[in-house]
Amino acid sequence: MDKGFIRTSYSPWSAAVLFIKKKDGSMRMCIDYRELNKVTIKNKYPLPRRWLELIKDYDLDIQYCSGKANIVVDALSRKSIGMMNWKITQEVQLIKEMKNLQLDI
Repeated sequence: MDKGFIRTSYSPWSAAVLFIKKKDGSMRMCIDYRELNKVTIKNKYPLPRRWLELIKDYDLDIQYCSGKANIVVDALSRKSIGMMNWKITQEVQLIKEMKNLQLDI
């Protein structure tokens, strides 16, 4: 730290680094990741590779249909028609009110 290569950090995304002297006199870098692991969000969903590892011993025919997986997500992300009509109506009313004010900008 005296030479300026490293500096003190108080971020929750840091890990303590220690240098331990080995028997031969050289230094070993040790990092304590326990505090970092506490604030890291765990992946609750296994990767597809993990599933493939689990089913590798079975005789399966996996069929992939591109574009079909996003249909449900896309449908859920869209706003309902009722909300869209209300928003459009509100914007049109706001524009009409602005025109009625006859402001010179």
